[in-house]
Amino acid sequence: MFVQFIGIDWSGAEKPVKTNSIALATCLVSNDYAPVAIQSKLSREDVFHYICDLMQSGQKVFVGIDCNFGYAKSVAEETFGNDIKYSALWQQVENLNIDNKNLFAGNVWKNPRYQDRFWTKGKQPDWFNLDTLRRITEKAAIEQLLGTPESPFKLIGAKQVGKGGLAGMRLVHQLKAKFGDRIAVWPFEQALLNSARLVITEIYPRLFIKYADKGNLKVRDHDSLNVVLSKLDTKAYRCEDVLNDHLTDAIISSAGLRHFIKKGYSLASELPAAALDIEGWIFGV
Repeated sequence: MFVQFIGIDWSGAEKPVKTNSIALATCLVSNDYAPVAIQSKLSREDVFHYICDLMQSGQKVFVGIDCNFGYAKSVAEETFGNDIKYSALWQQVENLNIDNKNLFAGNVWKNPRYQDRFWTKGKQPDWFNLDTLRRITEKAAIEQLLGTPESPFKLIGAKQVGKGGLAGMRLVHQLKAKFGDRIAVWPFEQALLNSARLVITEIYPRLFIKYADKGNLKVRDHDSLNVVLSKLDTKAYRCEDVLNDHLTDAIISSAGLRHFIKKGYSLASELPAAALDIEGWIFGV
């Protein structure tokens, strides 16, 4: 089905525009090919243009990005409106940030209407209850011992996955506006899987590392990286560049996408209605 698999580690920070916190790696469908990573600092706009270029290749490509594209159904409806669906959510995020460059989405958590819905400073607020904030897929990941994803409503601290998620919503909104049904965002657009040129999914790199029996290890050296890759039926990463955990997350994710798809992970599996409407799903859960 796919001939190329791309893993992207992502960041929602405003600055620096080009950063090591954004990383991209790709591998071809054959296990004879080891992943190849981009060796320069990237911006979110760089990633956008990279994906646009992929659309000209004529190949079927699977792209995994380390960010959420939705929220828990009950919380999303309380925050963004009753019966909110994924495309309307992305449109709202885009509309609020139309003047922000590099897909930055800061006007969401700075907006008086939404600012009390995100933990942006100080101690953990009383309303921050993970039992209600977690999506079905996040709960499933924990139950399956695949890791404990950070809440996208937590915008404080080093991880700040929520900022990346909002920037990711801008990314997929703009890609859909440009390419329409030639791009499918899984699992929301399962009906387009066969016809779309490029499919985008949410990934959780920790899942692939745990799958390789490396637990909560931060992969920052070639030996550790290649142990993980071997568990994913992937040849060793030979480039002698300096590694960081963003780059290795992208490399491992590209290999993980390929491994799971070739082992039979189905994108057509039946998922909860909430996941298809607004929550999304983590690939591999």
